[in-house]
Amino acid sequence: MIRRHLKETWPFLIIIFTATMLSLRSIYLVCENYIVPLFWDQWDFLIDLARDSSGTISIGYLFKAHNEHVIATAKILVILDYFFFNLTNGPLVIVIVMCAVLTSLLIAFLLFHRTRKGAEFWAVSSVLIASSLSMVQWQNLLWGFQTEFYLVLIGAVFSLICALRLSESTKWQGQARWFGALVSATAFSVFSMASGFALPISIVIFFILVRYSRRGLLLFSLIGVLLIAVDLMLTRDPPVVGDAALRTPLNMAVYFFSMMGGPFSSNLNSSVTAGAVAFFILVAAFTRYAAVPWLKGKPVDKVSAALFALCSFLCASAAAASYGRTPMGVESALSSRYSTPMLLLIMTISLVLIRQAMLKCQKYELQPTKFTLLLFLMVTCVGLTTFRNNAAAYSGFVKWSTRAAYFVASGVDHESQLKSLFPNAAAIRPALEMLRNQKLNIFATWGGLPMPSANQVLEGANIPSDQVCSRSAVDSITQLSLHQWQASGWAADEEGRSPAWILAFDQNGRLLGFTKPLEDRPDVTKAIGAEEGFQGFLIPVSGSDSMKKPVALVVIYGDEKPPCRIRAPSFPE
Repeated sequence: MIRRHLKETWPFLIIIFTATMLSLRSIYLVCENYIVPLFWDQWDFLIDLARDSSGTISIGYLFKAHNEHVIATAKILVILDYFFFNLTNGPLVIVIVMCAVLTSLLIAFLLFHRTRKGAEFWAVSSVLIASSLSMVQWQNLLWGFQTEFYLVLIGAVFSLICALRLSESTKWQGQARWFGALVSATAFSVFSMASGFALPISIVIFFILVRYSRRGLLLFSLIGVLLIAVDLMLTRDPPVVGDAALRTPLNMAVYFFSMMGGPFSSNLNSSVTAGAVAFFILVAAFTRYAAVPWLKGKPVDKVSAALFALCSFLCASAAAASYGRTPMGVESALSSRYSTPMLLLIMTISLVLIRQAMLKCQKYELQPTKFTLLLFLMVTCVGLTTFRNNAAAYSGFVKWSTRAAYFVASGVDHESQLKSLFPNAAAIRPALEMLRNQKLNIFATWGGLPMPSANQVLEGANIPSDQVCSRSAVDSITQLSLHQWQASGWAADEEGRSPAWILAFDQNGRLLGFTKPLEDRPDVTKAIGAEEGFQGFLIPVSGSDSMKKPVALVVIYGDEKPPCRIRAPSFPE
């Protein structure tokens, strides 16, 4: 009996193990690389907060349009981060991971609706979780503001579960309960992101496929139209983005298919091909398993209908993005943030095929060979996406924002660095002062930007002038503005390792700037035989009229090695 059980379950155990390892790898990379500094859209909230704190913390602000989106639920999370976690972004990243896991489990429960949940259920769940955490979607996983991508999906999946349970309810109490839950979940999704306005249409598609009662269909349709109308009214007259002349039917079609195939390739032609193949499989499956049986008057499996409705919602999301973002150029379809809904679409198409394998056997017993093969293909797909060569993209993105944060923390607010955080440097300068005064975000004492310790600063300020680094150099010193400079260079210990900190002091021992080594220096790595991944530095220096020159650059290695000074040319007047 045990041998027989192991023979049946060992493929699922392998899949569970593989998917779990992929998930753990992604979680580790998220913990190592998540972005502390506020970035891009997050500054809009802080600018509004600095301008009018009472008006920002209000119901009206939650439903105020953000470009073409209403992101009320995401704004709630940002406000909670502000009140309880000093806008440190880390809690929002945790919420994103939790939402990804929750969405995956909800879809697995939908697939195995009224079916036994054994090893195969956990195998499907683990693959979906690994997919939802794939690093191909690194922009959404590392940046706390992008919670809306996951919140809108949770609302969509839960809405379809409610619609499924509503279609099965025979007593009015159950019908009222599930109808109320359906409307609430749909509204949650609609006001989580612009793509949510397509959800009522997808639910209507589900009700039509399962031949739900006309009165119930009409009532929900009226409510759906109302939700869509409110959303469109709130987002009327969105700002123009890009070149409207690029919005041609051909460009929108290319955008749609390349967005769909984007998780698999960063090449436009390859992504279009992959997206077209996925869309063809979806259309063929819908025709065979839903449209043809429905036209013949045969019942359509309700779980399959719900999965097809979810696919229609995700396709509508891609279509809406194609219309709204084509003016930015078709290459923007390959942005990693779009991989979140598109990976879910690919997984859902696979689940449709798995569901059909389940239905072909009596009493929902599984077809082991086909079921296992499809699962192996799904986990292979997840592996291919998460191991795509995107490490350079997200590590560079993290370095740009972190470097800018060290400039801000050092009091250097030059546009050359601030534009890495927000396109309009002047607009965020008052907000930066608010962060500094209230000890928020990078200035937070807990969960903010890593800073040198008081002991390290004291040790660096008191270092003897003759304690010079043996392996170091300053390549250039640039004056950015009055009393603001940046110095580029490198330092390494005897083993060729990068230091922990670079600090700048004036002659009075006053700290003028600091940074971690963040600059790739393959030239130095090759020249001195440094360790792989060796980093140089770009240190900001903020002075004043009372600053006592010359400026000293000090290298801090840590507790095991003493600090040392870098021989550097004088800073320009």
